[in-house]
Amino acid sequence: MSGESNYWDRFLIRRVSRRRALQAAGLGSAGLAAAAALSCGGDGEDDGAVGQPTAATGGELTPTPGGTYVGTMADLYNMDPHKPIAFLTHVFASWIYSRLMRYASTYGELPQERWYDVVPELAQEVENPDPQTYIFKLNPEAKWHNVDPTFGRQVTAEDVVFSYNRYQELSPQAVDMAMVDSVTAGPDDLTVTFKLKHPFPLFLRRIACFQDLWILPPELIDADGDAEKRAVGSGPFLFDHYDRSVDFEFRKNPDYFEKDQWGNRLPYLDVLRLVVIPDPNTVMSQFIAKKIYGMGVQPRLLSEVMSAVPDVIVNRVLRNLTSFIYFQDSSYVKDEGPFNDVRVRRAVSMAIDRDGLLTLVRAPMDQEGGEWPNIVPGGLGRPWWLDPKSSEMGDAAQWYKYDVAEAKALMEAAGHGDGFDMRLHFSSTVYTNIIPYYQVVAEALPNLMREIGINVTLVPEDYVGQYFPVTYAKGEFDGMAWGLLSVFTDGLGYLSNSFLPFGQGGGRNMSKVRDEQLIADLQQATREPDIEALRSKLFDIQRYISDQMYYVPGINPMEYTVSHPFGSPPMNNTGPTTYGLGTETSMWGWLNPEHQNP
Repeated sequence: MSGESNYWDRFLIRRVSRRRALQAAGLGSAGLAAAAALSCGGDGEDDGAVGQPTAATGGELTPTPGGTYVGTMADLYNMDPHKPIAFLTHVFASWIYSRLMRYASTYGELPQERWYDVVPELAQEVENPDPQTYIFKLNPEAKWHNVDPTFGRQVTAEDVVFSYNRYQELSPQAVDMAMVDSVTAGPDDLTVTFKLKHPFPLFLRRIACFQDLWILPPELIDADGDAEKRAVGSGPFLFDHYDRSVDFEFRKNPDYFEKDQWGNRLPYLDVLRLVVIPDPNTVMSQFIAKKIYGMGVQPRLLSEVMSAVPDVIVNRVLRNLTSFIYFQDSSYVKDEGPFNDVRVRRAVSMAIDRDGLLTLVRAPMDQEGGEWPNIVPGGLGRPWWLDPKSSEMGDAAQWYKYDVAEAKALMEAAGHGDGFDMRLHFSSTVYTNIIPYYQVVAEALPNLMREIGINVTLVPEDYVGQYFPVTYAKGEFDGMAWGLLSVFTDGLGYLSNSFLPFGQGGGRNMSKVRDEQLIADLQQATREPDIEALRSKLFDIQRYISDQMYYVPGINPMEYTVSHPFGSPPMNNTGPTTYGLGTETSMWGWLNPEHQNP
């Protein structure tokens, strides 16, 4: 074990204390790559300072423009960033489209005081003359891609108004911008004003969110009817092609408006190629053969990778991601058993050995497993997450304890002492590579449930064909399902999307929970102008939902990615996990000349 420990210490970028993991996402984060930048939670305050993104500093880091980076990606559900709640669509959007603001990033470690910092992207500057007014001045150099149908024209305030209206019409989570009263262009082409209904201290963070307000050109929608057939934006990369189940390719936008501190036009890379490889063993063999440059890695395989690639860079992170069990919607819509009974839901929670699962999915040489979420994940950090193991959780903490005897007593009291049979739906594709622990836990849950009399049959589903569009997005399934809730940049985002009425802001309320007091509390929290008072309200809500167990939280484990030392050091994002890879990681990554042509 001592040899393994020394090996680990040598190649881990940085050891960190419990609950504080290095958020590293080298170039499209290697494997998840290119599916979701790895980040961890922090103690940042509301919107943070508005400033320029951090690039390389000093003489040690010298970017080398050019070359082709090869990573991995999973198949898309769709390409239109205003329509879905599918995280891969927003990853895809980040290379092509732009936001008004984004989250800060830097090479190496981003200091905790900068986690959650919001910095300009399309907006060159922001004025906030009163608590309900935000005036964005667009960068005059920002242009749409010089292709049909935009042909390189300037991005204008009217484009922002168009995109906001379309987002409000189409997005299943438009509640994230529910505080906005109006969006207007003028008095010139580069000024757009957001008027809020009430002060909202998280507004700039919501504007920067990678799940919401992507800016699209009206010409694209006018020509095609939607953004499903092609992707034309103002981002750092031009969309070249997507060959389903084969690969994606993006090319450098030669007219992109941002430059680094030395005057180099970003992005550095000429080509970003992302191959679709469903089998994790094939991904690993391709990585070891240096045919792909980075990947997410299953913890049990980490030692093997480290042995095969002696100079590998290991990135370790506690991601802002919740795993959870959700129930058939008839439990709440029709008050049908067995999951309409809070005692059964609490029993399900108490049957889950969370510490055991964290041990199961951690790297053998790593002694820190992760945290327990409560819908709000540990990876979001203390300002927003209430630890189920802490005294702050109050009486509801008892329902998180692993206690088979008490769980069986609850089942008996609910009239299910003899147990029952139940199906458990889960995605058997996409997550396999991107979230390595997901399927491991899914396959462990039947044994845990059997201990309290619930005989679980696993129902594997294809992510694109069944799991996402039907089970997850519509909540149409029987029994239970094992899901992932990602990724919001504040606690209110998690709670509103999970518990507001389905179709009325609760874009992640798959079980269609409807609790009138909870709805009222969330709506009141949205109108809270003071950040500390808002946190207090959200902690109260977390105690309440933990007591009710409408959804049963799983685990928030440490995760690992590996990359070859072929160029720039890993790029660090902000506190929240972010899918905005285009301008928050990929744009800043470069390759050494000897590795620029695969």
